[in-house]
Amino acid sequence: MSDTKKYLVGMFEDDDVLIHAVKDIRKSGYEITDVFTPFPVHGLEHAMGLQPTRLHTAGFFFGATGLTVALSMIGFINIFNYPTNFGGKPFFWIISLCTNFI
Repeated sequence: MSDTKKYLVGMFEDDDVLIHAVKDIRKSGYEITDVFTPFPVHGLEHAMGLQPTRLHTAGFFFGATGLTVALSMIGFINIFNYPTNFGGKPFFWIISLCTNFI
C-alpha cells in the first residue's frame, strides 16, 4: 500500500490567468498549498482561500509600544538624569521639553 501524492505544477505568463486558474482549480475540489510568483499578485490570497493575517495589527501595536518607550526614555533622561539649564533659569521640565522642540 503506497502513499503517493500527486502534484500539479503550472506556469503562467499573466497574473489574471493565474488567478482564474486558481479559482477554477479550487472549484474542482483540489487543495492549493502554495503559489510562487516573482512579484506580488493582488487578490491571490483571496482566490486561494487563505485567512487574512493579523500582521499589520501586531506591527502597529509593536510600533506604538516602541515609540512610547523611546519617548518616555528620552523624557526621563532629559528631566531627571541630564536636565539642561537654559540661561540660568530655574529648571521646569515642561519648559525644558518645549524648548527642545523649538
